[in-house]
Amino acid sequence: MIETELGEWRRTHYSNELNSSLADSDVTVMGWISSIRGHGNISFVTIIDRIGEIQIVAKKG
Repeated sequence: MIETELGEWRRTHYSNELNSSLADSDVTVMGWISSIRGHGNISFVTIIDRIGEIQIVAKKG
């Protein structure tokens, strides 16, 4: 068995499974951060998983 630092973290969805029906739901995706772009108090993060890519928005504070 491979040891990881993920502990109890488990993926709930791949990028292609995310859609508007999941709004206001907690989801966990896992992948690689390919870019981070900061614009004032928000940042845009692109995450690539084995299926595709998604962009998330993170607000400061």
